[in-house]
Order: sequence, then C-alpha cells, then structure tokens
Amino acid sequence: MAIVVTGATGNVGRALVARLAGTGVEVRAVTRHPKSARFPAGVKVTNSAVSALPGATAVFLDPRALGDELPVVAEMAWWTGVYRLVELSAMNPDDRGKEVEQLVIGSDMEWVILRPTTFASNFAGMWSAQIQEGDLVAGP
Repeated sequence: MAIVVTGATGNVGRALVARLAGTGVEVRAVTRHPKSARFPAGVKVTNSAVSALPGATAVFLDPRALGDELPVVAEMAWWTGVYRLVELSAMNPDDRGKEVEQLVIGSDMEWVILRPTTFASNFAGMWSAQIQEGDLVAGP
C-alpha cells in the first residue's frame, strides 16, 4: 500500500506524513521543496504529485499546495488506480474543488472531502503574543 500526501510540509500534511510513517505503509510526500524537507526515515519525497501517483492506493489532496493542478492530479489519481481519495477543502470550495467533487461522486473511489472551518494552529500567530502576556483571548 502506498499513500501520496500533497502539501506534505504544511500544517496538516506534515502531521499526516509523520503519523503514516510509522504504520508500515509506503508514504510519498509531495512538496515544492523536496531537497530541504525533513521527514521520518523511509518517506519518499518528490516535488510532483503526478509522478507520485502510479502504484499508489490512496491520495491526500491539499488544494492550496496543488493550485491549478488540483483537478489534473485528481483525475490522474482515478486513471492510475488510486481507490481512496481525501481532499482538504475550503469551507466554500472554488471551481477546482467542485471539479474534484464531480470526478469522485459516482466513481468507484472511496472518497471524503474535508471542509474544516478553521484550525487552532492558524491562531497561534494571531494570538500568541497576547497569550504570552497573560491576556485573555475570547472567541466563539
């Protein structure tokens, strides 16, 4: 079993690669900067999602990491025999996200599209100084 993780140096991708690395599956980490990326031993690092797909059984798609390549990579995943697809999407998907949905809905792929509203890690930069000063942070 081989799993392709796009956006492998981002907040979600890095944690996913680290979690998968110890499970015995082959992990293929896709990043724009493969030479400077640091991952656990055994992780295969590449800068091309398309070249990482052949022989993979699952793929994690990060639209921000893939940009305009997102629909192409999603379609390639289907053509190369990937049977599990997870897409991390924005709350309000743009047209690229909709193209992925149209591809996977009704296909024989197992799929899920995640639409988190926010990540706690996004607030670290906004509130860290306030918290360090002992101030109260209030929010919904």
